[in-house]
Amino acid sequence: MLYFKQFCSLLLVISILWFSTGNPAFAHESRPLYIKIIQEEANTYTLTWRTPLSITWDNQPKIQIPDVCTPNVAKSSSIQVGIKQVSIRCQGLTADHQFSVIYPIANPSVSTLIDVQLLDKEKRTILLGPEQQSFGLFNDNVSDKTWLAYGTLGVKHIWLGIDHLLFIGCLVFFARGWKKLFWTITGFTLAHSVTLGLASLDVIRVNILPIEAIIALSIMFLAVELTREKNTTLTWRYPAIVAISFGLLHGFGFASVLADIGLPENDRLISLLFFNLGIEVGQLLFIAALFALVWIGKKIATNKPAGSTVEEVLAVRNYYLIAAYLIGPLAAFWFWQRLAQF
Repeated sequence: MLYFKQFCSLLLVISILWFSTGNPAFAHESRPLYIKIIQEEANTYTLTWRTPLSITWDNQPKIQIPDVCTPNVAKSSSIQVGIKQVSIRCQGLTADHQFSVIYPIANPSVSTLIDVQLLDKEKRTILLGPEQQSFGLFNDNVSDKTWLAYGTLGVKHIWLGIDHLLFIGCLVFFARGWKKLFWTITGFTLAHSVTLGLASLDVIRVNILPIEAIIALSIMFLAVELTREKNTTLTWRYPAIVAISFGLLHGFGFASVLADIGLPENDRLISLLFFNLGIEVGQLLFIAALFALVWIGKKIATNKPAGSTVEEVLAVRNYYLIAAYLIGPLAAFWFWQRLAQF
């Protein structure tokens, strides 16, 4: 009876995390709609937008231009799959005129990142939330702070990247003490920060498809390790070493998001820094939420105080096994799914 209660409480924990992080079929697909607007001449603008792969072909967004603007059909084209470009000419465009993002079927609840480069002004980066679909070129009613936009994207990316979250969640199970937890998460953070920076600044270039498959494989590896006895494997004894090793790969995964979005030319380093900081903030929030939920689940399962140390909270072996048997098959599915994309 006790094991059944433990199973139910852990299932509740995982279900909450599962549904709060989105559809697992899109485990690493949290990219925003990206729009770039460049003022070529006094009344001429070029609009380019890149649609994330998570949006289906029949719901591709269209940019609705103000009524004072007319498109130049001869200079409009689809550059490649998911990327479109249009040239428009506007007479009397003011702060009151709004551009809008229109989805034919339904709003897919993705953010929109907009880079605006006007002739007489510095480049602006605007981040619209999923509920916002209109913006102006000359007003300041929305946030145009580059650091805030990229920091927010970092938080959203880690929270919507369920594969990264499951990897972090597995790491937490291996850390039996606050000190070991600190070094494990710090090692993962430093490792992915290195490869995120090097890849985003084009110091290192890699093919992201095999990297994504190996990221799924890293989650499978941790799931298998969870089923083994403590102190018998390298992962149980030195989780920080494993976190650092796989963290280097996860950094390339984070960098692939920035590669699709792009870094502002004038604020490359600050944007990269705050995107990474956003990932760290989201990561810490997830760990805190995981501990709180497991603590509550264990208290419900045992009808006893759940403890305050890492080892006390995660002491029940059934948690490891149930987590491993739920996470392992899902990671295997991602691995074969990504392998098929080569």
